[in-house]
Amino acid sequence: MARLIPEINSNLNLNIIKQLELKNINTVLDFLEEDPDRLCTITGLVYKNIIEIRRQILAKFSAKSKNGLECYSKMLIMTAKINTGIKKLDDLLEGGLLTGNIYEICGLTGIGKTQLCFTIASHVTSNLKQPVYYVDTKHDFSSQRILEIMRTNHLNDMEIQTAMENIKVIRVKDIYEMTTFLHSLGSMLENMPCRLIIVDSITALFTPFLNEQRNDGLGLMNHVAATMKNISMTYQTVFVTVNLATSFIDNDDMDAQTADVCWYGDIRPKMGKAWMHMPSNRLLMHRPPNGPDDQIDVTLIKSTDLPLTKKCLLKITSGGMEC
Repeated sequence: MARLIPEINSNLNLNIIKQLELKNINTVLDFLEEDPDRLCTITGLVYKNIIEIRRQILAKFSAKSKNGLECYSKMLIMTAKINTGIKKLDDLLEGGLLTGNIYEICGLTGIGKTQLCFTIASHVTSNLKQPVYYVDTKHDFSSQRILEIMRTNHLNDMEIQTAMENIKVIRVKDIYEMTTFLHSLGSMLENMPCRLIIVDSITALFTPFLNEQRNDGLGLMNHVAATMKNISMTYQTVFVTVNLATSFIDNDDMDAQTADVCWYGDIRPKMGKAWMHMPSNRLLMHRPPNGPDDQIDVTLIKSTDLPLTKKCLLKITSGGMEC
């Protein structure tokens, strides 16, 4: 709590502050909690001056209230949709990625989750001219693949250089480094505003905790999710997280199939029930039955504002994920 200083009010000089300190009135909170008549006796000030000091303290140190309409209007001004550069995916998402939300891309190993992230990051930096934070937890970020995508999309060398510089790669090796990064992200966003943060992958951070009996992993998971939600709302950014999927069904999850644990056959996202409701939107990538190896179905299996079961068909090309 802030201490009493002469700058608060011209009547609050050093001599009066010393008299107050002798009575254990050291902070602005102590001053506000004390009876005004007793303050008059201690300081020798008239009642009017005491009330004036109280008002100035309240004006300077009290929380500023806002009504609901002001908050809603500010949200509308700050909210935006970031298109992914993939028309069918943007149509599925009704315009793109909505700021202030956490999206999850899940699928079996090798399905193309990272390729989709590379495609979105390349589009945002090269076409939308916006920076992207790419959190690499697997240490497999491929600048060569990003370069191939940009060259296939006919960018010149200057455009490629500028776009590549706007992809800020942060490598983290465990959940503790991830937590440190998230805690510093607020100041980073104030210095360099950024609308898209990709975490590839969230599963790698929590895998060491998934089979432990202790609750350390659950506590860290809740902390990371809460921090990401707070950052996404405060700075109106989008988090895109990558999660593995599995075809193994735990008996404890069998009763939760209607609650988005399992969708396509036996495929369900990993990370368990605790993570199930953390993302506001979840996209499941899977290969259609009897379809070509380069074609992938992307199905919306969880959303807070969009109709479910919408899907689109994409394919992996040298230019990234395309319709």
